Amino acid sequence: MSRIKIFKTILIALIIIASIVCFNRHIKRSSLRKFADFHCYYVTGQRALAHENIYVSHDNQIAEFRYSPLFATMMSGFALVSEQNANIIWWLLNYSLLFISFILLKKLILPQKLSFGKTVLLYFLTYIATVRLIFNNLDSGQANILTLASIIIGLYFISRKKEVLGGAILALSIMIKYTPVIFILYFLVRKKFKLSLAIISFMILYFLLPALFIGFKTNLEYLKNMLGFLTNSTILDPGTMYDYENQSLMSMLLRFFTTYKPGTNIPNFFQSMANLSDITVDFLNFFINLLILGAILLPARAGRNKTNPFYQNIDYTLIFISIILLNLNAWMHNYIFLMMSFFLAISYLIVKGIKDKTTFILIILAHILNLITGKELCGKTFSYLAHFYSPHTISALIMIFVLLRLKFSKKEIILE
Repeated sequence: MSRIKIFKTILIALIIIASIVCFNRHIKRSSLRKFADFHCYYVTGQRALAHENIYVSHDNQIAEFRYSPLFATMMSGFALVSEQNANIIWWLLNYSLLFISFILLKKLILPQKLSFGKTVLLYFLTYIATVRLIFNNLDSGQANILTLASIIIGLYFISRKKEVLGGAILALSIMIKYTPVIFILYFLVRKKFKLSLAIISFMILYFLLPALFIGFKTNLEYLKNMLGFLTNSTILDPGTMYDYENQSLMSMLLRFFTTYKPGTNIPNFFQSMANLSDITVDFLNFFINLLILGAILLPARAGRNKTNPFYQNIDYTLIFISIILLNLNAWMHNYIFLMMSFFLAISYLIVKGIKDKTTFILIILAHILNLITGKELCGKTFSYLAHFYSPHTISALIMIFVLLRLKFSKKEIILE
């Protein structure tokens, strides 16, 4: 048996052992945490089965459900079994989707064959860069991994010229988290009208589909309640927007540039850098997001987007980051969407070598910023203090800079 085969066998064995350890860890922690965010989905599934209202503002029983009726209908299948068993199925689904996401990212960004050593290094470094974000999602039972995987699978099929299938899967991701709708704007600007039409058509279908399971009347009521709920929930409450764990761009700007409202948990030690009005901060948030969106929509030099998939993948990666920054309630688990940006940037360094020291240093810095809020690594006190300075938000902005620098570089980059 060759050395590579022996190493592959050892690697597979380690992955299996690590998976079992992670699974057992989750089972022990989940019941103590009352199934965390998954409890919201499970109870919503129960309510959907009973045709009860699923959009309850300031819900006293669970965290507010802010997703589509289709997602509620999907979760009603989990509600047919005990919450413990449903939690196990949900964890296994998300864990499997993580592996699928890693595999398809490689096929999407680096379709050419890498050496076994470089492939392992690529997966390992991307995993290290996102490990806290991965476990935060698995532990909390959040739906971000499902959304992430849906987008990656959709983009993979689109890259294989299967636009209708890819559009159907991308539309599904929008039913889970609304912010991936940015992809429609991107494809329209790139004149991919068939793909844009496919995504919009499947979105309409997905809005109507729950009627087959919960009835037309209940589904119509859910759709009406959803539209009103999105403007009448706790999303914009001062306590939520100023919360130190809220790592959205808007929350960072509010903490940095305004005085604090009553009912917020900002300690005395944290001093804002300015005293701007809320309207000014709203405009600043809008302007920054508009600049990022404009940079995404702006083609790379000399039509590289059409001839070089590297540049299209940069745009996809930038959209992933926009999904985070456009979210007004971006907790740490939302930053799992940085996975593609780390994968692409690390792929670039592995293929080209560490000649681009600026990119290398900035990736390390972005990774460190995602680590310093870890209680296990830095202690509870430092983690608490670090959150106020929005390290996760800053890490996302750093990755945007890295990607835009590659996108608009004078010399064309070809990964081969």
